[in-house]
Amino acid sequence: MIYSKEETAGLSDHTFHYIQLKEDVNCLTITINRPEKKNAMNPVMVNEMAYALSYAHHQPSVWAVVIDANGDVFSAGADLKAFAGMSQEEHSSTIPEPKEEVLIAELFTQLHKPCIAKVHAPVFAGAFLIICGCTHVVAADTATFALPEVKRGIWPMQVMQSLIEILPARTALDLCMRGTTLSCSDALELGLVTSMVDAGELDNTVDGLVE
Repeated sequence: MIYSKEETAGLSDHTFHYIQLKEDVNCLTITINRPEKKNAMNPVMVNEMAYALSYAHHQPSVWAVVIDANGDVFSAGADLKAFAGMSQEEHSSTIPEPKEEVLIAELFTQLHKPCIAKVHAPVFAGAFLIICGCTHVVAADTATFALPEVKRGIWPMQVMQSLIEILPARTALDLCMRGTTLSCSDALELGLVTSMVDAGELDNTVDGLVE
């Protein structure tokens, strides 16, 4: 993992700005919390997620992880302006800078513990790296899934690699090429989503799966 067991031992001493953490009965819930920016992931948020997932990996008391999100979008993917250095926000995060580049997809493949994406709202672009990395994706029937970046001339290289691990190669390529929006039922049929539930049952379904 990006951060060592020793580095993550002091998790409770740190301040997280873009995510919220809750550890309860052997489960760590990571809630993405940048709703005013559609939960777009900037470098600080990615570092915070890397730290939290590293903690979950190293901590014997954590048996499962849930990825949740606040706001009306699960995540809009990467904040391209922030990663290009064009948008710098003040933040209170005290997470140390990683010693190497953080790759979201690799964080999840190296977690080695059950990880549930709790999807209540649309998923866009680089946020596919989260849902592809989880062992389970429980989604509200109103959720949608799309890779619209191709319409802006950006090819989703990392997402495509993750999708090919789950979908037939031609299906993954088609999603990347055309930027099609999948309904939750479409995503379930393709295997991108593992469980589809009524929005009002999302909490209970995820809690039951964790149990």
